[in-house]
Amino acid sequence: MMITTRPISQVGIKDFWLALCVSLPSLIRIICPSGIESLLFEVTIADIPFYWPNLLLIFFIANAKPYKGNKLIKLLLFIQLIAVFWGVLLNRYNHTLAFLLSGNYYFYAFFIGICFSISEGQRYWISRFFSICVILLSLEVLLYSSGILTSYQGTELTTDFEDYGGIARISTTAGAATSTACDLYLMIVLCMMTTNNKKRRLFVFAIGFVALLLTVSRGGIFAMFFYLAFSIIDRMKNTRHKSKIVVTTIVALGVIYYVGLFNPFLDRLQVKNESSDMSSGREALAAMTLNNYYQNADVLALGLGFANVYPSTEIQHAGYIPTWPGAPHNMYVLTLAEQGWLGLLLTVWIILIILFSVRKNKTLLFSLIPVFLILYNTETVIGVNCQELFIVMIILSISLDQKHTYLVNKL
Repeated sequence: MMITTRPISQVGIKDFWLALCVSLPSLIRIICPSGIESLLFEVTIADIPFYWPNLLLIFFIANAKPYKGNKLIKLLLFIQLIAVFWGVLLNRYNHTLAFLLSGNYYFYAFFIGICFSISEGQRYWISRFFSICVILLSLEVLLYSSGILTSYQGTELTTDFEDYGGIARISTTAGAATSTACDLYLMIVLCMMTTNNKKRRLFVFAIGFVALLLTVSRGGIFAMFFYLAFSIIDRMKNTRHKSKIVVTTIVALGVIYYVGLFNPFLDRLQVKNESSDMSSGREALAAMTLNNYYQNADVLALGLGFANVYPSTEIQHAGYIPTWPGAPHNMYVLTLAEQGWLGLLLTVWIILIILFSVRKNKTLLFSLIPVFLILYNTETVIGVNCQELFIVMIILSISLDQKHTYLVNKL
């Protein structure tokens, strides 16, 4: 079924402000050159530091409509929060607990994602905000990686960036290529969920997909291929025009291959295979993190302490230096190291409940599986950085609110 989007005159100003609250930090971080610095502005209330995205989320919580859904998943998140506090106290950090709450958005994001609804009016604005964001970030990738613009932030692309199939694998305003690909996948999926206009959906998907290929980031590209493959298979099961879908898919893939958009991705796979480094050293990083966990955790059930391995930018800005720094590029490894086997068990349990809750809506299921099975296993930033967390938060809120899942479009 299609989304019944109301005319702009009927979308309330309150919906606009609430949509802006949950979208603005991601938009600024992704498309603004000084996005990180902008998000680090803080105010102090009762000696507790709050970054301004905290205040936006608190405003949203105070004004949004609660979702009276699965109580078990809310209980599990609460237990995880208590375990994190216990682990913080156990590891005797040299900073206050307030920094963990105000400087990390993990629990804010999951709390809002599973406890509050995103209304139709809010989806109206979220769709437009992130459609613009996809277009701007995609244009940045297209212009710089293709060589149309040859200087990026004062650095010559021809000498300082990896080149695959004639495409420079650059960093963008959203971060490194891996972060950029992750952001593009999440925003494309979010736009497909919230956009009713077919032409806009097709344009946003097309330009975002091309830019995703040009990031040459395997995690984001594999996630999109999974999403597309299963979405196409599901669509074929529910239509009489199977041959039309097959022909359209083959023609589209043929055109993409003919113009060479697959070449950078295939070239990088070949280079990694020849160098026997398909994981780009990720297994060594994960092994180092796990070794620190087993050797140094006082209580294996509680781990090394939340943010004591890979802290958010906000926590680093607060002056805290982690005791056992590491970037395992795997959220499950990071969760085990920082929160112990108890935190990992709770995280996996929450994810399984989320996937089980949306199992009847294949569109949602095929959107979320790549997040938890591919991106979570290849990237650390998706569960730490605010821009990815906020987008995941919106996707979860839309997905778990069963009253609205029928409104979600198929690709």
